[in-house]
Amino acid sequence: MKRVIIIAVLLLCQFSCRDSGQDKSEASSQNAPKTYQEENTEPTGNSNIEDTSVTARKTGIDAEKYSDENREISAGNIAGKYIRKDHNEDINCSCYCLEIVLSGTSELCLADKDLYINARFQQNGNKINVYYDGKASKTTNTEIPWEKFDKTVKIAEITTEPDGGLKLDWKGFSIDNKIAVDYALYGKKTLEGTYKKL
Repeated sequence: MKRVIIIAVLLLCQFSCRDSGQDKSEASSQNAPKTYQEENTEPTGNSNIEDTSVTARKTGIDAEKYSDENREISAGNIAGKYIRKDHNEDINCSCYCLEIVLSGTSELCLADKDLYINARFQQNGNKINVYYDGKASKTTNTEIPWEKFDKTVKIAEITTEPDGGLKLDWKGFSIDNKIAVDYALYGKKTLEGTYKKL
């Protein structure tokens, strides 16, 4: 279905934009070296199909292949609640879920009934960076130096999957811009993996 829509949009764009004056300018520009600059690299929340087809036309990339490999993340299509694909049994979202909120913070589980943090999500092109924003009120473990963890160094990175899901790559906590090795595994077991939207 996606392929049909993408092809239809490409054909529509190709035929609706052509006129004799444009054809002449296109013919002369074919001999010139191709360089393109993006005027606005920030996602606008518009349809991925439109963004993909425009980019594909500019660069000469096959639109179907491009859309599968480089999905645009925008606030409109990324926000929401996700569950880890290998933990479908956690329907109450006690520890294997993400709630992506691009304005504000969200609670993430590092260890069920023990370790929870507040995190903020920040879009960076086609990725979403996750930052530590303090321990959550449900956290019972007081031995971890929560106040020393950097809040400006990403603790995880989220990318889209071809099936529309998300992949979270856990980076770990940092102290003074260096990975806090003693606490690197917290979050890896519960958060790292692929997610599907609920």
